[in-house]
Amino acid sequence: MRYFKIIILAFFVERASSLWFFENIANSLGFRQKPQIEEKDENGTCTSEDTLEEWGYELNNGPDHWGGICKCGKKQSPINIVTTLTQPGNVDPITFSNYDAQCNITVLNNGDTVTFVGFDDCPNQPYISNGGLGSRYDLHAFHFHWGHTDLDGSEHTLDGRKYSLELHLLHIKHGLTFEEAIHQPDGLAVIAIWFSLWFDSAPMSTLMPAIELVSTAENQTATISNFQVSQLLPQDRNQFYRYEGSLTTPTCNEVVIWTVMKQVQSITFSQMNIIRRIHLGGENNENRGLFSRMLGLIRQPALIRSINPDIGIPGANHRPVQPLNGRTVFFHG
Repeated sequence: MRYFKIIILAFFVERASSLWFFENIANSLGFRQKPQIEEKDENGTCTSEDTLEEWGYELNNGPDHWGGICKCGKKQSPINIVTTLTQPGNVDPITFSNYDAQCNITVLNNGDTVTFVGFDDCPNQPYISNGGLGSRYDLHAFHFHWGHTDLDGSEHTLDGRKYSLELHLLHIKHGLTFEEAIHQPDGLAVIAIWFSLWFDSAPMSTLMPAIELVSTAENQTATISNFQVSQLLPQDRNQFYRYEGSLTTPTCNEVVIWTVMKQVQSITFSQMNIIRRIHLGGENNENRGLFSRMLGLIRQPALIRSINPDIGIPGANHRPVQPLNGRTVFFHG
């Protein structure tokens, strides 16, 4: 009972004075959508210029402060997928080519996430095709999004539910550079995969040593040899949600064909703790707050004995869900 009272007190001391906290709960559950603030140039055109020199996920530079298309766009991502409102799709399954190829990749802590690059130089570059994409899209990089707790990490939600982690596999339309692709309406194709807490460590096992190496500071790098990206894919690749959207970070260009896989992958408690120790940019990164530390203690009773504040301190790098604005979400499978 004593621990319970301390936790409740910590909750209100740190969070009760901030309307931002309560608004984000409502947004994450899909109960409330903040109005889009129009940001247009003198010609009335929605621009891609971002108003922040340094964007991030802190209170002073987070999603509420992102400008340009992030504010005035009408096809923004992520979204809450309401299963009862999806329309049946009728396309062939996506073809994942060279996803078993062994590639030497670089892992980078860029201050906003951990990103994995180097697929452009792979002798047999992985790519996707079919599945209604209309073209071949080459794998360029992938990265992750996570949150403060195990129940709040993914960017896309399913009927208001969030998952612990979300993977984004970023593909560029064949023949284009990234700079060219972000100005084409179908320039990018992103495969999103949800991860939920379970006992199977296999999907993330190859990545974790490199993630630990880059976790302590921004701009740290590591390498992974002979990596096969297929280990990140769910076994069932035929069922997925599809819609047209945007990048989920500035400059939020509305050029993405989104594919959100239905089957959820597994990540373990210990693996999530390692990911939450990643040092992200922002003045508040080293002190995530008393309530966040308490959540880590509750979730892992062993930590109560060790009282180690450096394990499992949650960070967050996910954007809240955005209005659908009349778009159609298709379900294939």
